[in-house]
Amino acid sequence: MNNKVIALILLTSLASCLGTDQENSNEYPILIELSKDNFPGEKLLSEDVNSVRLVALETNESCFFDRISQVNQVDNKIFILPYTKTNGVMVFDQQGKYLYNFGKVGKGPGEFSELIGFSFSKDLKTIYLVSYNDKKLCAYSLDGEFIRDISLPTYLCDLEFIGKDDYVAINNRSHYFKFGDIQTGMYRDTIKWTAGQMSVGGKLFYKSEPGHFNYSSTLMDTIYSIDAEDVYARFCFDFGSQSCSAEELRNAMEKNRYYPPNKFFLENPYLETSDYLYFGLMRQKESKYYGKDMIRMDQKSGELVRYKDDIVFRNAQYAMIITYNSELVSVISPAYMNEARDSILLNQDFDYPKGFKDIIEAMEEEDNPLLFFFTL
Repeated sequence: MNNKVIALILLTSLASCLGTDQENSNEYPILIELSKDNFPGEKLLSEDVNSVRLVALETNESCFFDRISQVNQVDNKIFILPYTKTNGVMVFDQQGKYLYNFGKVGKGPGEFSELIGFSFSKDLKTIYLVSYNDKKLCAYSLDGEFIRDISLPTYLCDLEFIGKDDYVAINNRSHYFKFGDIQTGMYRDTIKWTAGQMSVGGKLFYKSEPGHFNYSSTLMDTIYSIDAEDVYARFCFDFGSQSCSAEELRNAMEKNRYYPPNKFFLENPYLETSDYLYFGLMRQKESKYYGKDMIRMDQKSGELVRYKDDIVFRNAQYAMIITYNSELVSVISPAYMNEARDSILLNQDFDYPKGFKDIIEAMEEEDNPLLFFFTL
């Protein structure tokens, strides 16, 4: 069976349930069928990469962390939320030099018990720290100057601005998309998204080049699209007999700490350009080992391909987001980089940018993670 994408003809009742407008109900959702019988062929990542750059983040007592929860870049600065989520946001320049950090644990203005993420205003001049437990946003300038706290009407897991004051948000307790206004404090629930994920955390909305945000989560079978006017199911996935339910995954991990054999499930990221959709697919690769593939779907032909990394390291294709500079970014563990150092330095099949290998040679296991930016 050939790889294919089939556009679903939506019933009126489904369109009404999803709350879509007539234009979206005629086009979406697009069904993506994927199983062992029509599994995508491999394509080398280097064949599609247009540019790459490696940023070694400065490591010192003021900015030391081993894992990254969120990263983005605005105004020629790199903004990072460490995985601990209690040290505020750390800011670096494009060469990886540490500049400053802002936000801290506490109960005062601009303080929080724990951050779940950060978002930027529509004009990219303000950064909002999302404090889940405190039900508030802490607004700062891009230079780290505190502006004000904004109370939220409910617990929010992630938030993105779709207008000057308007935002879309996710609440993992009620599983509704919410549209809100930070000035009036009002919000409204829209459609209820399909539950089923094991947990919700980290960055949930993915900025896409066509001018909207995509949302999905582990074990969901749908990628939703959100713009200033609407929320609608954009892509639906059918993994056939390989489809994995939340109950199957939970039971397998409770019994033997392994995923159920020969199952597929959707995983982040969910990135989209005008030409392609990129998504992660978790599957059993060898023995009981599960790994993630990055799949690319051609928006016009529906062709699916699976990327095989041949540039830097086995996780190069697992991009976290499309940044506001329109680059994909991945995080490289220093420990893994040390393991793969020799094979990377000996790789003659890819023309690394100037200084790329120098950064790798100088990497030490105690350093902060490396950031790998690339465009496709």
